[in-house]
Amino acid sequence: VAAALAPVYLAAAYFTYTRSVWLGFALALLFFLLMALRGKWRALVVLGAVGAAVLVVAVKGDSLVAFKRDTSAADTAESTYMRASFAYVSWRMFQERPLTGIGFGQFPKESIHYLGDRSTSLRLEAIRGYIHHNTFLSVLVEMGLFGLVLLLAFYFLWARQAWQLWRRADLPVWVRGHGLLLLTVLGPYFLQMLFREVSYSPVENGLMFFLAGTTGSLHATYVAAARCQPATRTALAARLEATT
Repeated sequence: VAAALAPVYLAAAYFTYTRSVWLGFALALLFFLLMALRGKWRALVVLGAVGAAVLVVAVKGDSLVAFKRDTSAADTAESTYMRASFAYVSWRMFQERPLTGIGFGQFPKESIHYLGDRSTSLRLEAIRGYIHHNTFLSVLVEMGLFGLVLLLAFYFLWARQAWQLWRRADLPVWVRGHGLLLLTVLGPYFLQMLFREVSYSPVENGLMFFLAGTTGSLHATYVAAARCQPATRTALAARLEATT
């Protein structure tokens, strides 16, 4: 079924006309193949992927940078320059409230106080009224270091649980496969967070939290429970010995 739907997935990714989606799709596919394949096939996949990436950059690098979707080339360039403005304003805002931030969802409202800065050549006014273009920077500014550390800790724990499921050869195939699925999805999800603000999107977060919740349940059932069994048996034996 997956093989039959592969052309549909490829077409869906292409017609988004979004470079971060293309990169995420390629990263997810490469990671999945690296984890699933063994021996010479893995080496061939790595060499093929590296060669294809070098070829695409060499032949189509300029076209990808100046890629036009439904906007003009000037609008595309403006969007690129806006990212520098977002980074500059974010840094200024972070310096004032580094630990707790300015409050979730407040960037469009609070950033207007920093757009009059004339000490830089960046066109800061271009980002007036826009939400952020980078989820990590957005969380850092709005929720501070505490918020960003907590967010990254969640992702780290999810990835660790998924990795432990995948690495356990004694688990059912479908359980290990789910661990690999979450690891595969985390790659493009992180890329989207680098190029977009996805905190407001129920699509990305709904899928991610569903996969993470299922992974946590499987981890508790198959990994954590197995670790507790020897300790439980030892405790029971100690109690029996104490009562006799």
